[in-house]
Amino acid sequence: MELKEKIEENIQKNNGEALDIENRMLSSINSLIEESGLSISEIKETKKMPDFASILSMLEFDRLSYIVLQRIGSHHVHGTWPSLMFHYLEKNDNGTYSPRDHDCEPHVNQFIYLPLLVIEALKDFTTYIMSEENEGKVLHEFLDSIKEKILDIDQYIIDEDMKD
Repeated sequence: MELKEKIEENIQKNNGEALDIENRMLSSINSLIEESGLSISEIKETKKMPDFASILSMLEFDRLSYIVLQRIGSHHVHGTWPSLMFHYLEKNDNGTYSPRDHDCEPHVNQFIYLPLLVIEALKDFTTYIMSEENEGKVLHEFLDSIKEKILDIDQYIIDEDMKD
C-alpha cells in the first residue's frame, strides 16, 4: 500500500502523467488488491506481522542478537558497502578497485549461531507435536548434546579471539 501511495504521489507531481513502469506497477498492485477480496482500508487495518527485531525481542533475545543475526547477514542481500569491501572488491595499488575472485570462506558464526537457533526451533516444534513425553525427552536430550558441542566450539573460538 505504501508503494502504491508513493507511485500515485509521483504521478500527481508529474501533472497526472504516469510513466509506463508506474502504470505496470499500479496495475500489478491493484490486481493483488482485487485478488485479496479486501478493500484498501481493510488491508490497511489488517494486523501486521511483527518485524524480525520485534520477534527476537519477544523471544527475549537482546538487540545484539538482531544485529548479528539479521543486520550483518543482510549486508550481502542488500549489497552494502561493507559487504562489497569485505567480500567482493579488492583495492589495487593505484587506489582503484577490482572484483575479487570467489575466495571468501563462510564466517564461522554461520556454523555456530544458526544451528543453535534451528536446535531451539526443533525442540519447540517437537514439544508441540509429540504426545509421548519420553519420545520428546530423548530427542531433546539428543538435541541438547549437539547444542553443547556447538557451544564448546563457540567457546574455543571466543577464547582464541580474546588472546593478546
